[in-house]
Amino acid sequence: MPRYTVLIITFCLHCASVAELPYGPIRAAYEFTYGDAYSAAVELPAYRIVDLGAGITPVSINDSMMILMSTDDKKLIQWGGGERSIMNDNFRYSDWARLNEEKSVVTTSMTPENEFEMRFWLEGDASHCLVENEDCLPYPPYYWWPYAFNDQDQLVLHQEAESGFFAFAPYTLRIETDLLNLRSGTCEELSSYEYYIDENYDLHQGGILYTVNDINNYGETVGEVYSDSAFSDDSGITYYHQDQYFALNKETVLDFEPLQITDMGTVLGRSLGPQFGLVILDQFGQRSIGPVLTELESVVPCISNPLDGLEEIVIENHYWKRMSETDFSGRPTGQPSPDFWEGSIDNLIMDTGSWAQLKATCISASGRIAGTGRFFDWATFQWEDRGFLLMPQLLVPDWDRNGTIDITDQKQAAKNFPWYFWVNDDDDSGDLARSWADDMPESADADWESPGVDGLRDVVDFFPVHLDIQDFLAAVENIDDVEVSLSQADAALNFVYTSLLPEEMGKIHESRLETGFGPLFSSPLESAEVQAISSQATILSAAFIRRIRDENRGVLLMEGAHPSTEPLVMNYHYRGDLVFSCELPLSISPVGEMFRVANLRNVDPKFSQADPGPWPTDLGEPPNLPDAYLRSFKDSLPTLVHIHGYNWGGDQAPAAHAEIFKRFFQTGSCARYVGVTWFGDEGTLELIGTSFDYNENVINAFITAGYLPEALATLAAPLTSVFAHSLGNMVASSAIVDHGWNVLNYFMLNAAVPTEAYLGEQEDRRKMVNPDWKDEGSDQSDYPEFLMPSYWSALFQPDDHRSLLSWKTRFGGVSGNTICHNFFSTGEDILRSGNGDLPALFEDIWKTELIWVYNEMVKGTSTLATSLTGDVHGGWGFNFSHMDWINPGGAAHPPAGEWIRMLPAEAALIDPEELITEPFFRPFSSGDSDFPDWSDGSWLYGNKEEANAHLPPASFVGASPNAIKNHAKILAEGLPAHSAPAGSNSLPKLPLLLNYDLDKVIRQALFWPFRSPAEKQDRWLHSDYLNPALPFVAELYRICVKSINP
Repeated sequence: MPRYTVLIITFCLHCASVAELPYGPIRAAYEFTYGDAYSAAVELPAYRIVDLGAGITPVSINDSMMILMSTDDKKLIQWGGGERSIMNDNFRYSDWARLNEEKSVVTTSMTPENEFEMRFWLEGDASHCLVENEDCLPYPPYYWWPYAFNDQDQLVLHQEAESGFFAFAPYTLRIETDLLNLRSGTCEELSSYEYYIDENYDLHQGGILYTVNDINNYGETVGEVYSDSAFSDDSGITYYHQDQYFALNKETVLDFEPLQITDMGTVLGRSLGPQFGLVILDQFGQRSIGPVLTELESVVPCISNPLDGLEEIVIENHYWKRMSETDFSGRPTGQPSPDFWEGSIDNLIMDTGSWAQLKATCISASGRIAGTGRFFDWATFQWEDRGFLLMPQLLVPDWDRNGTIDITDQKQAAKNFPWYFWVNDDDDSGDLARSWADDMPESADADWESPGVDGLRDVVDFFPVHLDIQDFLAAVENIDDVEVSLSQADAALNFVYTSLLPEEMGKIHESRLETGFGPLFSSPLESAEVQAISSQATILSAAFIRRIRDENRGVLLMEGAHPSTEPLVMNYHYRGDLVFSCELPLSISPVGEMFRVANLRNVDPKFSQADPGPWPTDLGEPPNLPDAYLRSFKDSLPTLVHIHGYNWGGDQAPAAHAEIFKRFFQTGSCARYVGVTWFGDEGTLELIGTSFDYNENVINAFITAGYLPEALATLAAPLTSVFAHSLGNMVASSAIVDHGWNVLNYFMLNAAVPTEAYLGEQEDRRKMVNPDWKDEGSDQSDYPEFLMPSYWSALFQPDDHRSLLSWKTRFGGVSGNTICHNFFSTGEDILRSGNGDLPALFEDIWKTELIWVYNEMVKGTSTLATSLTGDVHGGWGFNFSHMDWINPGGAAHPPAGEWIRMLPAEAALIDPEELITEPFFRPFSSGDSDFPDWSDGSWLYGNKEEANAHLPPASFVGASPNAIKNHAKILAEGLPAHSAPAGSNSLPKLPLLLNYDLDKVIRQALFWPFRSPAEKQDRWLHSDYLNPALPFVAELYRICVKSINP
């Protein structure tokens, strides 16, 4: 079906009524049937002004940034990339010229003999051709005039021809409107009218005159029709008359003057006076837009022709842009709305500077605007009439950090924010972190000082900038005529040449790029040469500029070298003359000025000896990443809280927070980031830099959880997400379940929490039982479970707070109102699931394998390793009250004797009531100076009232801090986990929970850093969210970002 038929059907669908006129054409919709749009939004472009010179009037512009301009002395100039070529050295320009998107030009001219001609240049033509007419009329016209020109190189012509002289019969005057294809030379008649005087001087006339105002790329036209018609009445009398009407494609009658038509079928015109206003006819119907404009009496409005249908209209200084429909959250969908935003072209310009009285004279298909204005020359103290081009931002970073630089990033420039980034002052190297110190900001060996990229881990500290100047360069034949330079007043940036396309930017954080970088475009990214941008001018290589012109490969990677708020400046020279300058506003700072910190290392009296580290609590708006900037990407402002795991000291935590912030920023997070520092390294030995007192830090995690919601209360919002690693999940889970922390998304990363804490009792629980309690290696059965520490709480009634002393379903309610994402790894080392055997101290533990399982299986026993971890009580030790003392030699004959355990069969006969006061396992601690309400611990074996006074209820809200500490001490030190760690296992039964095996879903089998020894290779280890370079693990962060960003 031809497109015009579809268009007519579309209009008919919205007609209030359709009437058949005597001569056939149908009447278009005269009502705007939709009313106001329900909701609509607009994203305005942001421009800077390029000076086209004095005495210049832009006539036509295309999307390739080519401009057809006229001068005061009737020179016709084609401008592109700074190059100016005079097109009419040998003829006189006669006020009509058009440039289309195919770079073809048509213009009218006058010969020295004052004869009228039309000339055209098709794309690539160095010289013009004359428009021929032999195929259109039987004899040469004595008058012709162009009506319209489209991107298909189709020209609509008005032509008049006469046979002889009017005074001598026979005489014929023929008037045609023809569609001439300049490429093929074919001609199609759109309308014709003849005025004929025969030999007897009788007059004969008839036909249709069609004055075409515009033609789109589908051949649809709008204009004014004059038609001779006749009809007979009932008496047989014939009446002759001439009809005159405005029309679409001659057949659809309009009650306004149509001036333009787009490829989407939108008709733009003006009302019929005496007061003139804009009229739109589109898929929504017909209506007026904007006020009465006196300019419309003499000026034809211009409308863009974008593919998305979001047209822009200019009439001198007036500007309209079609708004976009919005979704349920208020975000633009990109679908055209009936409504238009109205303003002036001044609203689109970041800084008008010395310009005034700006008037648009033309607009391209995608909305590039050129025009004339008054410019004040401060050197001469005079106003001048000059031509201008509105230029979009040409230095374009990946504003939304989605891995591609596109029109969305161009639109972000309109919001007048600088590009916020950090100084590359850590000390990265290679594919894997050597230690936490690699990520510590303000390193003495800062990466920005290196002559090259410092391994794949350093890439996270670079950002891409696209030099979007291909359109300017398209008309430049000799690239040596162009010089493009960069400067930055504080010399605060370094850069790396790349051969990437703007839509390929995501690759730098996805894989190892072996070539395409550096001055020769042949180096791998991870070692490419880095060059400084000086405060004067750093000239970019001709090879790089040529790649922009020919392939649009105009991307540089940049890193911050110093704090600065001075812009990055690009100067474009053509044959030594400055054509334009472009700036990218910048704000470069230390990374710590881009996020918030909640330092909880000293919040509790128990933490009085903790080193707070260099970053105190600062929950104010970060100076180098304001909330308004983050909110500019989305309508709401989410919050992302990072909680580090076990064994991060106060002086080390900044490294973790900085690196995790960078990774989320580079993968597109629009959340305000909060790094939570807590006392998770109690008992650290400086000589070896690690803590053996893991259980004490489990207690600290519970205590910290009670302070966390209040500490972050000023940031409380429905869109809060928490990203917790390892033992940080004990903090997060307790804060959510015990203290009512409102969290939307909970990313559980390698959680050092028993699986039973979320899911309840596990079928494979026997694997976590200490070998002394199992029958392995003997002919005895296992000790009954009711004797084990994990089941002691089952001896008490629900209203007795001792019934809560269990890991089973301790955090079972975590996913009640929170969407949980369990990122576990079957390749874990530290949290690797056991097989039931006690891990070997040197074969496993020394190699950092099965450490969590070992700690739980020896808890409460008298091993050397247990004695190093703090208090030894409860757990898998045995109560001497249920053992026999054997003393064969007496006191005078060492050994004095030994304790003999009760056999399982005998122990099974113990009355459970007896276990309340005398557990079968080692009794709980009789004292601890860190716990002021612990006393001698006898309350654990007393009556309910006494126990409840020392322990919190099921809801921790309102519970005393000392009661919470007592509860935490028993769980951490006295009750071993009876299940494998969540960090290496799926949690399939929880509602609102998603499971991801990092080792299978995220780790890439063919792209993973090399490790030794071999048993560590090809596994996602406990800290691999942080240690490998971002490209290895970026998918983890992208999954999180999809949920973080609303």
